Amino acid sequence: MAVRATPTNRTAPFPAQAIIFDLDGTLTPVASPWRLVHEAFGLWERAVAYHDQFFRGEIDYETWCRRDVALWQGRSLAEVRAVLARIQPCPEAIDILKRAAAHRRADGRPAPLMILSSGFDELAGRVLAAAGLSRERVRVVANSLREENGVVCGAPHVVLGDPVRDKRSHLVRFLADHGVAPHDAIALDDREEGDLYADLGAFIHVRTPADLRRIEDFLV
Repeated sequence: MAVRATPTNRTAPFPAQAIIFDLDGTLTPVASPWRLVHEAFGLWERAVAYHDQFFRGEIDYETWCRRDVALWQGRSLAEVRAVLARIQPCPEAIDILKRAAAHRRADGRPAPLMILSSGFDELAGRVLAAAGLSRERVRVVANSLREENGVVCGAPHVVLGDPVRDKRSHLVRFLADHGVAPHDAIALDDREEGDLYADLGAFIHVRTPADLRRIEDFLV
């Protein structure tokens, strides 16, 4: 099943009061834009060592990002953006974002939406633009590159230093800011992040773009 209840045991669809979207591999078909850039620059064989170090627990996420971007030193930001421009949102994602943006919570106000990603902020912005949505309507939390005179430089601006702990912190704050109880919210992600979404009302595991449409059961 692509939809599963979280431990709150809300097994039946309910009117979502807040919706959280992952970005990479969920709203777009590319699970890792970082890897895409490395491969485009012929750097993946060097970058994979940092990937493996992180998953062996030898370095933290922020260090991994910093070392990744260090490989791009001297590259123009335009070069990186040209690679990221290859990533287009899934057609289903555009439709679902529009429908989610029109959805209203129980009190009649628009249901708050969030894109929560350890990918690139500018890619999230392009997805929103394709759906005709603004950052005022959808809160975006993602990482971004630093540049000087159009050239990638220094460490990236890592908003999510830990892909679970920091995401969780932003998620909790988002729900609190909008007065939404976790069990009234739903998340969509291509990865099963158990600790991140454990207390939400439901979780949609997005394995194919068609799975995005399962959110329609909660837009009632």
